[in-house]
Amino acid sequence: MPSLSELLQEVRSRAEVCLYSGGRVAEVWAAVMDMANLPLPPCSKYHHIAAETMVIGNSCGSNRKEVRETWNTCSASTLLS
Repeated sequence: MPSLSELLQEVRSRAEVCLYSGGRVAEVWAAVMDMANLPLPPCSKYHHIAAETMVIGNSCGSNRKEVRETWNTCSASTLLS
């Protein structure tokens, strides 16, 4: 039985093949959902994506400066709590 890390790599490879070969959206979506549902911590799943990239990518409508200001404010308030 493959380990969770091996399973993650297998699912990730399948998703990449779908993306690069012009696979159907449903196949890519299924592979991405399989990756998201693996019981591994996010740092194991997404170690190749910088945290700043994720924050910026998930900040709909915000520019880079606004995201950084928000990030700094949140970090400072967390430290003060």
